[in-house]
Amino acid sequence: MDNTTYVALSSQMALRRQLEIVANNMANQSTVGFKAQRMMFREYIQNPTTPDPISFVQDIASYTDLSEGPIINTGADLDLAIAGRGYLTVDTPDGPRYTRAGSLSLDTQRRIVNNQGYPVLSSGGSPIVLPDNAEQIAIAEDGTVSVRGQDSKIDIRLDRVGIVDFEDERQLRNTSDGLLTTDQSPRPAEKSRVIQGALEQANVQGVREMTDMIEILRTYQSVQKAIEAEAERRRNALQQLSKTTA
Repeated sequence: MDNTTYVALSSQMALRRQLEIVANNMANQSTVGFKAQRMMFREYIQNPTTPDPISFVQDIASYTDLSEGPIINTGADLDLAIAGRGYLTVDTPDGPRYTRAGSLSLDTQRRIVNNQGYPVLSSGGSPIVLPDNAEQIAIAEDGTVSVRGQDSKIDIRLDRVGIVDFEDERQLRNTSDGLLTTDQSPRPAEKSRVIQGALEQANVQGVREMTDMIEILRTYQSVQKAIEAEAERRRNALQQLSKTTA
């Protein structure tokens, strides 16, 4: 196999990985709070000091597009959207994880949990537990949780949903369960705003992803044709060589 084929195969490997990421983005268009993934490529030059260096394609990493998705109103008391930078903190068996997916509910212990059953942590780092007689739930823009019981006309302030931010959001990494993690220490998100009764949708743009998928497929097919053409050229050359030496 000559260098031309190796270069083409490196391109196909990168395109295949990119196609997997685009397909995953499209599959999560309706996932609340989902953040699209993008690929990072670079040129890898083999033997750069020689007269004929070889240039390969290398996919070095993927990164998360952290731009905000559209916010829709749901009217549900425990649906929360975050306007501006910031993340909910949830307590998982592997430690704290972060998310903007605010589709919340109560578990059997009356704790506010995310859709995977992990407790949402307060600004003090503890789960938020509602009393048994709580009927009306109000969550202010600063995350303050208040409830009103059956026989009460007074709102009782319970706790505050912890909304955190990080110095460098680009260091956030996706985990296997769709949450985010980082080695950075969280800090209070001072400019964010909590919107009760609303959800942030995925920031995936279907038209863009479909366009990218078509372009990737066409490029992949074009590279495949180049590989086949090179293989045919080599076969013809060998045939001519065999006839000459016969």
